[in-house]
Amino acid sequence: MVKWKISAFDLDHTLLHANCSFKFGVFLYKKKAISFFKMFYLAHLYFLHKIGLSSLYSMQQRIFNSLFLNASSDVFLKLTQEFVEKQLSYMRNEPVLNILETAKQQGHYTMILSSSPHFLVQSIAEKLQVDAWEATHYNSNSHNCFSHISYFLFSDDKAAALTLTAQQLHVEKNNIFAYSDSYLDLTFLQSAGNPVAVNPDRKLRKHCKQHQWRVL
Repeated sequence: MVKWKISAFDLDHTLLHANCSFKFGVFLYKKKAISFFKMFYLAHLYFLHKIGLSSLYSMQQRIFNSLFLNASSDVFLKLTQEFVEKQLSYMRNEPVLNILETAKQQGHYTMILSSSPHFLVQSIAEKLQVDAWEATHYNSNSHNCFSHISYFLFSDDKAAALTLTAQQLHVEKNNIFAYSDSYLDLTFLQSAGNPVAVNPDRKLRKHCKQHQWRVL
């Protein structure tokens, strides 16, 4: 089927009403896969980012170094599958998921573009049955242990992925819809002809008001 439109979604606080990485950390703690002190440290890093004292890059790199570096990727993939099976239904942001389902029915090419770890995003994307997804990628070594982050997926990268997909599918900008909650995704939203803010943060809400963008 030829797709004439694209609907691209951020994941955390957009398709989901929560941050899936943070929820995954809580899940790991409850499974006793990480200690209380490790969970406290991870929550501390997330808090520093939320109040603007740490960049998204810095937070993700420090979390990777603390939790994933040299850990078995096979173990985490298994835990991810269990997490998604048990927790996805509690994280769903139904109004936005309804938009996703409507887009599918109308023949849109659907995408999830998220800065969260690829194994989390992939598992959720497969459950939601979207056409494509991109995420921050964790590489593994020959022993199937996480070794490094090969690339991050931030706003500029999301915009590039969306633009490339549109070029490949010959979709014009005015037929592209992008959804996100964060001002950090401004470039991504601007790459679509139809940007939509979902429960936007203060800076994004102000931008939406100034530019008459749609707000959910």
